[in-house]
Parts: sequence; structure tokens; C-alpha cells
Amino acid sequence: MPNKDYNPFSWLVSLLHIHHESVFVKLKYFLLFMVLYALIANLIDYKFDINKTSSQLGEFHLLFSFCLSIIIVFRINVAYNRWWEGRGLWGQLVNISRNLAIKMHSFVGEQDSQPFLGLLQNFPNLLKHHLRKELNSAQQLMDKLGLSYQIDDHLPSVLIHHLQTEINSLRQADKLSFEQFMSLDKLISGLTDVLGGCEKIVNTPVPRGFNIFARFALLFYMLIFPFGWVDQFGIFIVPILIVLIYILLGLEMMAEEMEAPFATAHNCLPLDDLAQRISQNIAQISQFKLKPPPI
Repeated sequence: MPNKDYNPFSWLVSLLHIHHESVFVKLKYFLLFMVLYALIANLIDYKFDINKTSSQLGEFHLLFSFCLSIIIVFRINVAYNRWWEGRGLWGQLVNISRNLAIKMHSFVGEQDSQPFLGLLQNFPNLLKHHLRKELNSAQQLMDKLGLSYQIDDHLPSVLIHHLQTEINSLRQADKLSFEQFMSLDKLISGLTDVLGGCEKIVNTPVPRGFNIFARFALLFYMLIFPFGWVDQFGIFIVPILIVLIYILLGLEMMAEEMEAPFATAHNCLPLDDLAQRISQNIAQISQFKLKPPPI
């Protein structure tokens, strides 16, 4: 059966609304500048026939485009790997949170599991605020949960410590067997692993020198393009240059956003939706009705 939601003309609709895309909005003034630049290059070529005095510029541009393609591919791969690693870590967080909620609820029942699940339900939001350096929002969430902390405390670790304290208390009260305690303890350790993996991405950005080098190469490529090809393309150099700028600089801008996957830019991970989904899953699990054991 064909998918009723599929629209074969969706790409055309996207083109008609391209002026609303985040990349185009950021590039529109630079595109306007380059249109004027290409027109000036066309006028200079018409007046002075500069291509005769720089006949090798086009060939150099072709050679340089090969070098630039290597730089762009490497740049995108580095950014996408960081984005995908972040997505994998949050995928682990989804699985760990569900497992913790299901096991705790089934091990000790609805009443005794509520304090633990209430803390676990808020961990994704706290992690999100922590990764985005939203200290005030993180502290407000801790205050809402009634957890004590110091100003310089590592707040996600504080919350994980309270989760560990909850299962320790249940174990000491003989409400958890040793095997059940160890199963939960291993999953809580998984939360620490996810936290550390996310912090590794945040605290080790792509070297700034490489970003500057890639942008310089792109700028040089675009500045020499009109003078290298204006004799062949004439006035059509303007739309050709616009397409090149939109594609190449658009890829650079998307790579810049994706290399910081936990930020709030258009091409970053949707942490708000992921955190809300995990919280809703835990809330649903906490409301499961357990059947009494057979007699």
C-alpha cells in the first residue's frame, strides 16, 4: 500500500520556501555582497578584458577546487561524527532510563518506586541544561526537586548520587534483593557513562585553527571564481556564483552547528523533544498496574 503521507513534490515546496531556511537567512547579506562583487568583475572584464592577462586563473581555480573539496569533506565528516556520537549517547540514555524505570517499578512496586522515578524523570532535562551551560535553569530544577547542592557542584552527578542513595536505602530495607540491586546499580553507572560521553564532546571542540583555515579557503575560492570564469560565462557568472556560495558556505555553516550537537541551533540535536519523550516514558511506566503474583 503506498504511503499517503509521501509527497513527490515536497522538494519543490522546499525550494519555494528557501528564503525561510536558517542557512539562507544567515547568508542573504553575504549573497547580496557577492552578487555585487560578481557584477563588478563582469564589468571589469568587459572594460579591460582581464582574462587575456590572467589566462591561467581558471586552470588554477580548477586545481584549487580539488583541494577545497578535500577540506570540505573532512570538515563535514568531523562535524557529523560528533553529531552522531551525541545522538548515540542520547539513544543510550533513552534505553537506560526505560530499563531503570521498568525494573524499579517491577521490583518494589508503585509506591516505593515513586521517589526514585521522580528523580529519574528529571535527569534528561538536567543533563540538557548542563550541556547547554544553562546554570540558572539547572539550579531551578534542583530546587524544584528539593535536592541540596553547592554553587560549584556538578549537578548531574548530584542527581545520580541521589538515585544511588535511593536504591541503597531500598536494599538496606530488604525491599531489593542483591541481584536486583546489582542490576539497578549497573544501569545507574550507565547514566554516568552517558554524562561523561556528552561532556567529552562539549569540552573538546574542533580546533579553532582548522575552522579558520577552512573558511579562508572557501573565501579565497569564491573571490577568485568570477575572475577565472567570467570570460566563459559572462553575466551568468552571477547565478552560478550564488549557487556555489549557497552550497559551499551552507555546508560549512551546517557543519559548524553540527559540531556542537547539544546547542540550540537548527541543525543540532532536538534535546528538548528527546528529554520530554524520556520523561513521558518514565511517567507512563510509573503508572503501570502490577498484577499480583499467582498463589
